Order: sequence, then C-alpha cells, then structure tokens
Amino acid sequence: MSDFIINLSFHQLSETQISLLDKGLSFIPTVKRICESGLMDCCNRNIRNLKLLDYFQEETEVYDLHKFSNTFVPKSTWIPPDSRLTEEAVKAITQLDEHLSGVYTSGLTNPRHSSVSGVRCHVSHDNLVAAERQALQELRSNPNIILKQADKGGSVVLMDTEHYRNEGLRQLENVKYYEEIQDYDYSALCDKINATLTSLRDRKFDLFVGSRSKTDSLILPSAQGS
Repeated sequence: MSDFIINLSFHQLSETQISLLDKGLSFIPTVKRICESGLMDCCNRNIRNLKLLDYFQEETEVYDLHKFSNTFVPKSTWIPPDSRLTEEAVKAITQLDEHLSGVYTSGLTNPRHSSVSGVRCHVSHDNLVAAERQALQELRSNPNIILKQADKGGSVVLMDTEHYRNEGLRQLENVKYYEEIQDYDYSALCDKINATLTSLRDRKFDLFVGSRSKTDSLILPSAQGS
C-alpha cells in the first residue's frame, strides 16, 4: 500500500487502483467526452452573458459585489429579450449558436455502457493507460466506498460508505450544534441575515478588523458561492 493512501475501508485496492490514486484527487484525466447537459449549460450561460453585456453596455454604475445592499441576494436568472439587443449582438449570438449547434451535432455520441449522451473530444494523448481507465471506472461505480482528501497532507482517504454516512449523522444529531429544520426558505434566510447585519451596523457595533469588516471576511464568501 502506498504511503499516500489511507485505506480505512474493507475494500482491497488492486495495484492499478493504487497507481491511479497515487496521482491524487486533484489529478484530471484526459477528457474524451463532454456530457451533453454540461455542454448545453455552458453554451447557454455564455450566450446569456453576451446578452447581458450588450443590454447593460450604457450603464455607468459598476455593480459592486461587496456592497452591503448587494449581499445575500439570490442569483438572477433573467435574460434580456432579443428585441432589446443591438442588431450586431443578435447577429453575433445567432452565428455563435449555429456554430455551437454544428459542433454539438457532429460530435454527438451515445457510447455503450452509458445512458448519458455526450460530445466526443478529439485528443491525441491520454494521460491514463487502459488499465488505469478501467480502475477509475471500478472505483467510480463502487457504491460501497467513499474517496476523500485528508484535511492535512493531501493524502487520499478511502472509507466505507456506511461508516462515512453514520459518522456524518452522528455529528448532525448533536443538538448542541445542530437543529433539524423541515423546510428551507432561502429568501427568508437572506432577509433575516440582512436584517440582523443592518441592525448591527445601525447600532454601530464594532464589525471591523483593519480595513475589512467581519461580514466581508466571514460571510460574503459563502454567500457568493451559494
């Protein structure tokens, strides 16, 4: 067993699986096929960004993500209608959409042993040998194990799924730190957090450390990623 791998499960790793895991969980295998849904989401997101840039091109006010009034605001999904865009933008977006559709259609494939269609990528070199590809599929399809990166050192930790789930439940059932909720209302939570922070600011609580506030350093990163 490699010193880089910590096996806490009952699963016995093969030599090829060990060789694969020794590359680390940050290793990215050569992509041979892009998932259909992921590709379409990426295309639609980029086209939406182009429409937004064109629609708001005359805006002089720059959106400040860290502005207090912009914190904890749900992400917008609004898309400007084509009728509100410039002729050049509509033409460029149409050409881009047609090109992407052509690439998508010509490369579309539905491989054996998979119900998910995707677009084939033309690659000249694979950074995994055939045996490692097989080992990757074996580990990915095994529902009885969980692969995680160690908190320190970057080692790969292999755990039994049941043990991993039970440990998570054990921590969540600690009522000293966690409270079970039946429904999750994101908007209501945002309003509650904003109201609390506004109240603290208006009451002139000391929320600042140096030139940055604690709300910036502690709260905003999680809000941005939600």
